[in-house]
Parts: sequence; C-alpha cells; structure tokens
Amino acid sequence: LYLSEQFVPKDRLSEVMEDIFGAPISDTTLIKYEDGLAKNLKKFHAQTLQWLKHTYVKHADETSMRVEGKTQWIHVLSNNIATYLRYSASRKSALEDVSGVLVHDHYSSYLKYGDVKHAFCNAHHLRELKALVVHEQEDWAGEMYVLLQLMNRIAEDGSVEFEKAHRFKKIFEKILGRGVAYHEALPEMTDNGKKKRPGHNLALRLQKQQEGVLRFLSD
Repeated sequence: LYLSEQFVPKDRLSEVMEDIFGAPISDTTLIKYEDGLAKNLKKFHAQTLQWLKHTYVKHADETSMRVEGKTQWIHVLSNNIATYLRYSASRKSALEDVSGVLVHDHYSSYLKYGDVKHAFCNAHHLRELKALVVHEQEDWAGEMYVLLQLMNRIAEDGSVEFEKAHRFKKIFEKILGRGVAYHEALPEMTDNGKKKRPGHNLALRLQKQQEGVLRFLSD
C-alpha cells in the first residue's frame, strides 16, 4: 500500500528492493527503467490525450509543484475512464482542439476554450458558499448552498424536466439578486485595496456564468 499510493524517493526504493528481495538496485538503474517505461508509454500517452479532447464530458484542472526551486504546473484532463497529466512551466498553458463539455473551476485559461460547453464545478461553489455562511453570516449564501445541493439530488437520476428546471433557475436568480443587493448596500471597501468582497465577487460570477453553473440540470 505504501509503495502504490506514495511518491517514493529512488534511494528509499533501492532500500526496499534490497530489504524485501535481496536485490540491490542503484538510482542509475531505476532512472533507466523509468526512462524505458516513459518511452514505451509515449504512444499511449498521446492517444489518451486525443481521446479525452473529444470525449463528451471531461474535467480540467491544474496544481503547482516545485521543480529546481521554482513553481511549475501539472495540468490534468480526465474523465471516469482515463487521466492525462502534462507538465508546463506556465499555469496558463492551454490545449488546442478541445470539444464537448469541459468541467472546471472558472480559471481564466479554460474560459478561452471556445469550442466547448462550460460546466462549472459546483463543489468549488459549495466550499465558497459555506465559508461565507460560517465566517461572514451571509444569508443568501446559505440559501444558495441548500439550493445547489437540492438540485443536484434531483438531477442525479437524469435531466430535470423543463418546467421544474425553469423554476429552479428563477429561484437561483432571486437568491443571487438578494446577494448582489446585500453587497451593494454595504459601505465601499477602503482598507485592503480590493474592489469587492469575496461574497460579492462570487454572486456576480454565478450570475454571469449561470448557464455553465446550472448545466447539470439539463444535461
């Protein structure tokens, strides 16, 4: 379990091979094996990317890592069958020729994918809404938190019928309207250089990207 779920340093892996199998393996040999494996998987790696680009639904994300003392990025494209990882020095690195539905977290680079339908990750929204409820006591955020979970439960069995989806969208819009009105009535922020409070930014973002936020209701 330790070996299958952890990133094990090569010197420690050498020790494990010697302790368990009595077969000492040097770092140089492990690097050679690793290089050979990468070459053997090169074609499969490229095929996986092309397949994922055109599957109907996939998820995109990125996470930072340290390489030679600098922040670099691992980008992921995945669905329930395959995961494609690629490395880049830039967080904004984007793929070309992507179609279908792309699920992501509003990061600006993904919004530039013009030939996809965007579906925004509501798990991210739920975390942001919960923080607003716990730390800022914003009532609209609590209402939206409940609504998103309710809609998700109903949509789990398939697309929601048109009339019910329409009613949900109207409730969604009313809650956001109250959220925006709440923030517009507050005094302007002057102490930290930010133009808007986090709750205000979230409400405006959900308004602007409503189609992608609620795509799961109809698809």
